[in-house]
Amino acid sequence: MEKIKYYLEIIRDAGVILGVPLLIYVGVSLQNKQIEMMEAQLKLAETLTYDKALQMIESQEHLYKKEIAKLTEIQKEKLKSCVGWVVHSESGKDFDGDIWEKWLEKSNKTN
Repeated sequence: MEKIKYYLEIIRDAGVILGVPLLIYVGVSLQNKQIEMMEAQLKLAETLTYDKALQMIESQEHLYKKEIAKLTEIQKEKLKSCVGWVVHSESGKDFDGDIWEKWLEKSNKTN
């Protein structure tokens, strides 16, 4: 009985001596895999976020250009009517489109 107890103690000690480092190794390797997975998720999230941000910026730029075009057309029509009325009333001539182009260039430089 003493021999069996002795061998069981040796097996237990060997299991503790070999088992603890094995558990540490398994734990560290699982942690490394978890870190790799989290880094991959972070890269994916960054990619998706940048794509969405880029789409938002492009759509805002498109809307801005559309709005500027609308405002320019409205300003053009107002100026044509005002200048046409003034030119027609003073000289009896029709409106000249060059006046509008000069005014538009001047207003774009100030903006």
